[in-house]
Amino acid sequence: MRLELRTSRTDNWRRPSNIGYGLTYAFPVVVAGLCTGPRQVLIVDSPEAHLHPRGQSRIGCFLAQAAAGGQILIETHSDHVLNGIRLAVRGGLIAPADVAIYFFDSKAPDQTHSKVIRLLVDKDGNLDHWPEGFFDQSEKDLASLAGWA
Repeated sequence: MRLELRTSRTDNWRRPSNIGYGLTYAFPVVVAGLCTGPRQVLIVDSPEAHLHPRGQSRIGCFLAQAAAGGQILIETHSDHVLNGIRLAVRGGLIAPADVAIYFFDSKAPDQTHSKVIRLLVDKDGNLDHWPEGFFDQSEKDLASLAGWA
């Protein structure tokens, strides 16, 4: 038995070691997501690793859909993964009540432990608030480049 993958219907079949890290890293995440059943928990650390931003968004959307079969815990530093989950909510692929987003704020100087902040998502994929330090670096960088900061 031999595993081969291709990136399009017209592309040649290739061994995983010859197509790049992104797909070879994402493949086990996809298989695990498809195999997650009721009363099972899948924990995924950094599903965004080695993926293009579009792939990161799509893996977020996929994991949100896969959560319908079980419980999936995701640790990510990717706003694209977060946005993929939000798009899944907006598209009706997962109910807002079935999504829990937590931000661990370690910036508070008077805290000895991280402050845990729960963010709620509505049916349109909007978050109820956006804490300082929560996926805001792109906006800060763009504001600086535009001369606004």
